[in-house]
Amino acid sequence: LTDGAHPLRGPARPVRPQGPAKAARERAGPTGVLLRAAVRRPARGVKRRVELSHEQARAIAPGQFVRVALPRPVWMPDGNLAASVIVGRSGGALVAYANVCRHQPVPLDAGGTPLVAPDGTHLLCQSHGALYRPSDGFCVAGPCEGKSLFAARVVTDAGGVGVEGLCHGWERLTD
Repeated sequence: LTDGAHPLRGPARPVRPQGPAKAARERAGPTGVLLRAAVRRPARGVKRRVELSHEQARAIAPGQFVRVALPRPVWMPDGNLAASVIVGRSGGALVAYANVCRHQPVPLDAGGTPLVAPDGTHLLCQSHGALYRPSDGFCVAGPCEGKSLFAARVVTDAGGVGVEGLCHGWERLTD
């Protein structure tokens, strides 16, 4: 048979080529069967408000910050990923920042250590020793001096405390 037809199944059907995206989502399983891999891509922005738990909201005292996990990692304007935000009180106002050091993309509270420096007036990156002002996220000392953390809006209402502004535009206060 020269036309590609099978004697029992009939004419051969052309095989559609797979695009690179589909091939990347599929992988061979242990039995050689293709399985869909769970592809979880970082978000360009979180479209909804991220709520703080009651315990997290109560833990925010003057000069204290809490870590709030994001539903998905979010791309920052500098190309790094943030998996959480830090929310705290500075000068009576609630503030929130991406929990990513501006020197290298690691969480400020790496290793579960406190975010506030021993002097009690600055945020401290535990990996690099960078000191940030809590009021505006500006780095006053360390390897990223002169850069600012990426800020988010903190919203308080009858529903509690939440963080917004995670889509299209983490505000860079100064850079």
